[in-house]
Amino acid sequence: MVKFLLTAIVAAVSAVKPALAQSANQETVHAAVVYTRHGDRTPLMLPGYSKLTELGARQLHEAGSMFRERYVDVSSSSQSANSSTARIVGISRNAIDNSELYIQASQEEYVVNSAQAFMQGLYPPLNGPYVDNDARLANGTLSEAPLGNYQYPQIRALSILDPNIVWSAGHQNCPAYSISGADYITEPEFQSLNKSKQAFYNGFASELLNGRFPRSLIGYFNAYDIYDYVSYGYTHNETVNDRLSDTGLEQLRQLADRHEFAVNGMNAAGSVSPSNKIRAIAGSTLAAQVVNLLESNINTRGESEKLNVMFGSHEAFVAFFALARLPSQSPDFYGLPQFGSSIVFELFTRADNGGNQYPKESDLWVRFLARNGTDDELQAYSLFQRGHSESAISWLDFKAEMNSIMTPTVRNWCDDCGSTLPFCAFYGTDSSIWGNSTVLGSQQNGGSGGMTAQVAGVIGAAVTLGVIMIAVAGAMLFGGLRFNRSSRRRRSELGGFKGGEKLASDADLTSGRIGAAGDLRGHERVGSWELEGQKAGQERFGTLKRPESAHRGDDDRDGLDVNPFGDPVRPDERI
Repeated sequence: MVKFLLTAIVAAVSAVKPALAQSANQETVHAAVVYTRHGDRTPLMLPGYSKLTELGARQLHEAGSMFRERYVDVSSSSQSANSSTARIVGISRNAIDNSELYIQASQEEYVVNSAQAFMQGLYPPLNGPYVDNDARLANGTLSEAPLGNYQYPQIRALSILDPNIVWSAGHQNCPAYSISGADYITEPEFQSLNKSKQAFYNGFASELLNGRFPRSLIGYFNAYDIYDYVSYGYTHNETVNDRLSDTGLEQLRQLADRHEFAVNGMNAAGSVSPSNKIRAIAGSTLAAQVVNLLESNINTRGESEKLNVMFGSHEAFVAFFALARLPSQSPDFYGLPQFGSSIVFELFTRADNGGNQYPKESDLWVRFLARNGTDDELQAYSLFQRGHSESAISWLDFKAEMNSIMTPTVRNWCDDCGSTLPFCAFYGTDSSIWGNSTVLGSQQNGGSGGMTAQVAGVIGAAVTLGVIMIAVAGAMLFGGLRFNRSSRRRRSELGGFKGGEKLASDADLTSGRIGAAGDLRGHERVGSWELEGQKAGQERFGTLKRPESAHRGDDDRDGLDVNPFGDPVRPDERI
């Protein structure tokens, strides 16, 4: 009897598998939007700029390879559990076609390099007999590109002067976000955790944090930067790995989770409090870009924006999780995403039409998937508390839900953030021209009323020119900068290069040696950063008050944060 039951169960499972495969094969994927966290990098609080590590590059290359197996090069060898295939209809399989892709990254070095590593996995070097029409020369020979026919993706690395930066990093340079996050220190949750966990943090001060964090900057208020630094040491430093227990690292991570959830909009219930909605600005701008890119694919009948990949930091993940109420689906959404994590939005139809005709909007569906790190599987989840069975949602319902949580235009972002970035002036001048525009950093051939890339380029150029002119004018007014017409001197009678001896016509020069007492010091960095840890720590004070440049590790590090728990300012006496 038992043998009979086992035989029946095996037969039933065998019958279900082909049915599932047939159902999956009947779907047609038209486009996908992927948001991926950068790879492993050096700690943000160390001197200099944070950079992508070799481990981080490998993480992103593996992520790109996984998405290649899923969306680009579907073959029998790619039928694995964590890369179930869903080839995008009509996408180029071998040679990269940048007109089909939209790749965007914020300007931090480790984010841009993450995008490059990812794209090497998505479209690797051809390394074979593939011949492009342009490779054939007039003499009949074939010219091979360097590095084994390395392919060159078009990556949009956006600066803070580009209005499109708000879509992948809406929290950056947003004063209202920074102020609201700083207000977290007044909330009961913060005050309780900051007091109760101080002894726990002090336990790391003497060994793991000594010389890197001043005592006044060790505590829950600096939870993320401390975890970021210690976690890096646990991965890359044998001594730290030996001294730090798994339990200690896990506690540091959980406290960093709680702190970053709070300052990015997620409350204890796993949703966004109306009074703190600005804290989730990174998720609301990401939601707008997802809709923009999918609509662009629809408006061009599937010709452009087939595969769209954006790269950024953890803030957009946490904020979108809260806005979409994903923590109710899985406790995994309460944790910070690991390096190389991805969330995905697939646009598909439930029938296989072979790509012959683009479907009507009413026939389109959206599936949300997530992958925590690069070792996890890509799994489907339902959005907006629709229940576990609804991992797919109709495009029209999806768009309506996203419209309720997104920041739709750059002007809305400028108004909500109270930003004074130069491009915000353009969006506030005339709403009939600029105010209702949605910027998309790729060409749009139809219908959404968005601003074209050409117009965005003109705005960017004008803003850049204006900033340069203002800087020059300021230098002339306040810095003594002057432009003088150089007078023409008679050429030396000796001709050519002069000898080592001073001539009567040579002007006297004064040369100051850097570092000698009483000499010209210029921009010399006086003293080591270890001896002046207070200054270094203040420049990177947790997440209570972020610099108005990009969050942590940005190019501009001249903002000085104030520690509300430190000692009062003392006069600096030197001899």
